[in-house]
Amino acid sequence: MEIKSTPPHPPALAGIARERFTRPLDCLMHKLFIKRLIYDEILTLVLQKIMSGKLKPYFSKEDADQLLGEKLATRFPYFKPAEMDSLDKWQDILNNIAGSMCSDIEFLRSAGPRDSKKDVIEAKNAMITSIKTLKVIEDWFYYHPEILKKIFCPGLLPKTHDPNRPSIIRKILVVDDEKTFISLCEEYLKEILGLALTLADPANPKVSILALIKSGKIHDYDLVIMDGNLPETSGSELVKLLRAEDFSGFIIANSNMLREQEAMLAAGADFRTPYPKNVVALSEFFFEI
Repeated sequence: MEIKSTPPHPPALAGIARERFTRPLDCLMHKLFIKRLIYDEILTLVLQKIMSGKLKPYFSKEDADQLLGEKLATRFPYFKPAEMDSLDKWQDILNNIAGSMCSDIEFLRSAGPRDSKKDVIEAKNAMITSIKTLKVIEDWFYYHPEILKKIFCPGLLPKTHDPNRPSIIRKILVVDDEKTFISLCEEYLKEILGLALTLADPANPKVSILALIKSGKIHDYDLVIMDGNLPETSGSELVKLLRAEDFSGFIIANSNMLREQEAMLAAGADFRTPYPKNVVALSEFFFEI
């Protein structure tokens, strides 16, 4: 991995979308909102940046390793960088940072003349410390991408980040009646990538979709690969059914026919695969991790 020269001064909110901190008070103060910001920025988006070559670290590898230990070891005695290879191990740390940021921002936004200058300064310094800690974590992951891959693997990472869609694709539903394509999905997505794969009934896919909707299990899926020409129904009809149920996962219009692809896109599919319809064509929308 080529390490680019570091800029002379880090941006005030490096690695964090600054505009998210200027949202209305009632939205900003929601801890889940802050947690989502941190998970997205420090884990998912960092991995996207690393794999696309767009991440420019501020710290050197040596500094990132040293600072990570200094900033986290004192707050978390159990912290050992070499052993932080699962999402569960990072959860407590990220939750702690999220909670601190939430409290500090809430205080700063509501601070008035009665609050001491000392408390305001301490809250600002705490925010700066949290932001720097996140930047150190981001750069540390840049130099240790194998840890990020262990956290998310097996999975697929969308090349374009959309906060309304899953960040990591782990569970996939295939709606198709072509045996060859189904076999390709089983071999590539399930056996090679290790993803959880479910096949809708190729003889009557609409029944399968309706059953998943009725049971509520349809929302377990991160991605639906949808054919256009199906027995007793069409891909566009099934896409409409899914979106009518507020299905938030990705839907790929996976058809050889341009007309069918356009109909599924109009119904709510996210994107379409180029011809020919195959798993290799699907893979161009994701980073494999």
